[in-house]
Amino acid sequence: MIKLTEKIVTRFLFEYHKNKIYWHPRLLYRRKNSIRIHKPIFMLGVQGGGLTVMSRIVRLLPQIVYISGNCSFWAGKDELHNSARFKHMPDALTLRSPGYYNLLGHEKNHPDFGYERAFLYASNEFLHEYRLTESDWTPELDYAIKNAVRVCLRTYAKNLNNAQFIDMSQSYILKIPFLKKCFPDARFVIVTRDPYAVCWKQAQVSLIFQKNPKRAVQLAAEHWFNSYKIALNDTKNMDHVLWLQFEDFMQKPMPVMKKLFSFLDQSNVDIEKLIAQHSSTPLGSCDPEKWFPIKTSVNQRHYHTLPEWAKSIIQSQCDPLIKEFGHAFLF
Repeated sequence: MIKLTEKIVTRFLFEYHKNKIYWHPRLLYRRKNSIRIHKPIFMLGVQGGGLTVMSRIVRLLPQIVYISGNCSFWAGKDELHNSARFKHMPDALTLRSPGYYNLLGHEKNHPDFGYERAFLYASNEFLHEYRLTESDWTPELDYAIKNAVRVCLRTYAKNLNNAQFIDMSQSYILKIPFLKKCFPDARFVIVTRDPYAVCWKQAQVSLIFQKNPKRAVQLAAEHWFNSYKIALNDTKNMDHVLWLQFEDFMQKPMPVMKKLFSFLDQSNVDIEKLIAQHSSTPLGSCDPEKWFPIKTSVNQRHYHTLPEWAKSIIQSQCDPLIKEFGHAFLF
């Protein structure tokens, strides 16, 4: 009975925070277009890349806003591109899949993957559908993404004068030049994770893994490589970009977070004290297990089950970046 009650309360709070965008009192008196978007933060990588805990620590800051809340509710849904609440944004800004409840009925039904595009959108087959550069900028797309950000700021900001938006839409790693065009003062935090772990992990949940495991691994490896290779090229001569490694964070979270907070002009914050004030995620959170204490061996379980044939496919596809990022020496 206690567990059932807790489950009901958790669901209620989740829906309460999520749906504030429809009824918040500010809707009555604050026009969206008057809201300033200041130094938005985009934390980018690949799905399953380990960004959640890092992002949640940043969301403890009082000025930070994301698509489901602020520092009072910092562990809700956190990816604009696949949010059902923002499913009417243009296709160029969304990642649609059945599990996200954001299909509109016009999507292509792929013979192998149906409507699923998670951990596929950056593969060679689908990449062209999700890539955006500055030349793809249009007033309509600019308005659409800024409107969504302003909806969140208007709803969740504690103080609209200093509010700062953060987002974790992983498909946006393919759209960095476009985002820079929309938000010239944006901050980009790009987090890598060892492909031997994350590609094997994601391939095993692919719709085609049972039928064609080698193709599933190949697609996952293409996805990983294309995501980071494009991001490297796009950010080569760009200001306000920080690259981090998930594995460094797992082993020594505080030095990595200090580097991140310094990048965000928050070097005066006592990060350990900030985290210590939150022994668990708030009621209503998504994935409440994604918090401290950090699970330092999460990659190991994937290494232990990784067969040689899959390792060979990943190495063949990803080797140049494996060496550049230093992942070749992680197991």
